[in-house]
Amino acid sequence: MRVEMTWHGTVAVAHLEGSIDAASSEGLTKSLQAIISRRPKGLVLDFGHVQSVSIAGIAALTQVARELRQLGGDVVIAAPEPDVLKQLQAERITIAIEPTVAVAINDLQAKSEAVFN
Repeated sequence: MRVEMTWHGTVAVAHLEGSIDAASSEGLTKSLQAIISRRPKGLVLDFGHVQSVSIAGIAALTQVARELRQLGGDVVIAAPEPDVLKQLQAERITIAIEPTVAVAINDLQAKSEAVFN
């Protein structure tokens, strides 16, 4: 699992590549927790290059989302491939899913602005 970060104001984007499974979930969790420690208002998980996600991977993502929500932020999954989207839906993931990274960023920025206005 490869993770690259970009920032769009107060929203962090984690560009993920590979499979999110039991073997990669611990490292992914640590990478995402490092991002959370910087207290972004939002975190977009760019799934555009994620080939698969297992139950262990979903558990790790849910844990990270819970941690950021406790700090007042939120997490959105963006651009999953159709097969990965089916996996996420089958497991009834509680993280919002958007069709593109741009839509996810705009959604999180709008939520952040609404909280502060």
